[in-house]
Amino acid sequence: RMPINSILDLCCGTGALAKIASKNGVRKIVCVDKNIKAVKKNVGKLKNIEIIKADVMKFKIEEFFDLIVLDPPRELLPKLFNKFEEFSMHSNIFVLWHGSCEEKEWNEEIREKLREVFKVLYSFSVYGEEISACSSTERGVKLLRKFYREW
Repeated sequence: RMPINSILDLCCGTGALAKIASKNGVRKIVCVDKNIKAVKKNVGKLKNIEIIKADVMKFKIEEFFDLIVLDPPRELLPKLFNKFEEFSMHSNIFVLWHGSCEEKEWNEEIREKLREVFKVLYSFSVYGEEISACSSTERGVKLLRKFYREW
């Protein structure tokens, strides 16, 4: 278990991650999506979850989070490259879902963009999806290294 107290879930969709995080003791969860109907239905009654209707491209992060998670629509991802710096300044750990494992060139391009901003980058595959977890803070780097040693 990682000591995560706050999560910003960008492009949160149905709020599945927020629901799991809430059940696992995360104190503060902020869900952001353009369409909040599904997330409101699934997690709207949980007290530790704030739901914000916003376009991720225009959303400004105003506080620091232990973890920022982003699982955007694929066509939006290239437009989000310029927001990686903002994500690094407002989180200990940033996790990005970025495509099918079979899209090798695409995934490598994304990892290169992440390496330009973050000090540490780990990539792995889950159920055919390529995921990168990265950090630029001392605490985040320690947490990621610990997590990967244990995993």
